[in-house]
Amino acid sequence: GKGHHSKVQRGALTLPAPLCGNSRTGQVTVAVKKAKARGRARRLLRNEADLYARFPQHLQQEYCGYQIVPPILHPVPIGPVVPKFYGYYVPVDDHGNALDELYESYCEGRDGPVRGPSPLLLVEECGEPVDPSKLSPTERSEWFSLVRRMHDAGFIQNSFFTRNLLVQAGPLTRPPVERSSSTPSFRIIDFGRGEFRDDAKLRKLSASELERAVQEFIQRMMSEVLAAHEVLLLDVDDY
Repeated sequence: GKGHHSKVQRGALTLPAPLCGNSRTGQVTVAVKKAKARGRARRLLRNEADLYARFPQHLQQEYCGYQIVPPILHPVPIGPVVPKFYGYYVPVDDHGNALDELYESYCEGRDGPVRGPSPLLLVEECGEPVDPSKLSPTERSEWFSLVRRMHDAGFIQNSFFTRNLLVQAGPLTRPPVERSSSTPSFRIIDFGRGEFRDDAKLRKLSASELERAVQEFIQRMMSEVLAAHEVLLLDVDDY
């Protein structure tokens, strides 16, 4: 698919031995994302790769079990929140040196054309955008639990739209022929505008700066909670 800043294609990835995928060929299906030739687009892709590298394992790995995720009052499945990360690949020059640009001079209000091929972001391919109108109350609360777990880990996605909420038949611990839409698997994607709570930077702030930074982060987190309720057609009675 295509977005304002990037293009995503499906690909097959051969994992390094002894790893292999749960498929006939041993390969895994990945989403290959590359940015358009604009500085802002390249910076968003670089930021997304940075967040994927920072996600803790429990947000990406399969786990069989149920937990209480406040404010949800009933147990919910504890599966992955985000796709598995298979790497961020940058172009190289004629001498084999990596050209890992940070594009730090490009921000929301400043953009411009850039040269050279785009880096590639490889993540797990996780299905199609969800239709919230077809979700059961239990599924809505499960979706909301993903948001809460992401926030509890210190991350905000900052682009909470249905196009960034994917669903596919599950469970993914079973071979593809044994998966069913009655046991769906959900993922939150697209972290180009995402952010994380950088405790190392926070420790360098003065007391007043720290309080302001923490409050602003909490405000953005609560805004995303409200966006999740709106997008998922979620009511407090659903959890």
